[in-house]
Amino acid sequence: MALVKEDVRLRLHAVKQHLEQGVRAEEISQLFGISERTLRYWCQNYREEGVEGLRGESRRPHHSPNRIHGNLVNRILQLRRKHPAWGALRIHAVLRRRGVQLSWVTVHRVLKRHGLMVRSVKKPMPFKRFQRRYVDSLWQADVYKFRIAGVRGMSTSTLSWTIGPGTS
Repeated sequence: MALVKEDVRLRLHAVKQHLEQGVRAEEISQLFGISERTLRYWCQNYREEGVEGLRGESRRPHHSPNRIHGNLVNRILQLRRKHPAWGALRIHAVLRRRGVQLSWVTVHRVLKRHGLMVRSVKKPMPFKRFQRRYVDSLWQADVYKFRIAGVRGMSTSTLSWTIGPGTS
């Protein structure tokens, strides 16, 4: 609340300098770090409403037509608490089968807002080594794709076989 009062005081100071003392809008704008348009807006509000017009207006919407109802939020949270391993996609699928029309992203946002979406860190997969116990127990080959001039399509050449221990 103290910041709002201080903000109103600064606005009032700027407006009074411009309106009463006749200081140019350009100078006040540079001094306070605002645009001339903002100063004109503050002056207009001050003329129409007085000091109350200098208070910051809330940018919050007056209503949200697409907001989901509290009972639907409760259903989403109940499903998650009953089945902790279920994510937003599965909860969305269950609700859709029950006739509820909403996006899985909405389910995800509800879970995230209530702290039920915890990102799990996967363990890194160990490297797959191609070393073998016996010499020549694994042979590896590459596949090459190439074009031959005058021939339609792609030719593929593959060379791949494995020789295990004890085989010749």
